[in-house]
Amino acid sequence: MKNEILNFDIIIIGASTSGLYAAQQLAEAGKRVAVFEKENVLEPARRTYIITTGLERVLGEIPAATVLHKIGTMAVETAEAETEISLRTPDIVQERKQLTEYLAQKANEAGAELHLGYRFQGFDKIASSTNLVLKKNENTITAHADVIIGADGAFSEVARAAGISTPPVVPLIQAEIALPPAWNPSLTKVWFDVEDTRYSLGKNG
Repeated sequence: MKNEILNFDIIIIGASTSGLYAAQQLAEAGKRVAVFEKENVLEPARRTYIITTGLERVLGEIPAATVLHKIGTMAVETAEAETEISLRTPDIVQERKQLTEYLAQKANEAGAELHLGYRFQGFDKIASSTNLVLKKNENTITAHADVIIGADGAFSEVARAAGISTPPVVPLIQAEIALPPAWNPSLTKVWFDVEDTRYSLGKNG
């Protein structure tokens, strides 16, 4: 595949949830879209999201298969006070892998191409045209598009290659533990400690 040039209207680097959703929307608008993902298998590390039903306004629907659990009550506790907040509409707990698989399917159905195992190498500027250089195993390809979207995370290689500063980040740690006996499965509890950090405890599966 060396020296092969692929042409698309739009190329998206990174099969993240945002990248796949963008691919679906753009393909449905009639654009020739390709998503290049560095991993050989579309299987992100296990991670759960707690989201509002606002996601339904974006996706049009929230497939039941992607919903692990629903949270109806948020309990908040500080050193001096605590309270419970009943949510008008329950928040949803989703597993990232299931949501990613769903979005990949929707992007594919819309006509977007998904290429796995391709790592972004940088840009290759030829005259007035800028191409992307991608590598899979020992094969290097060149791809061209009118629009390039970097959906490859907070430490985006695309942004770095383009000279675009990346946003500040903070660490996020998730751990799975056994809930206390008789714990209300529809309740998530959040602790605020001004001397330390914020913790939450809730049912994720």
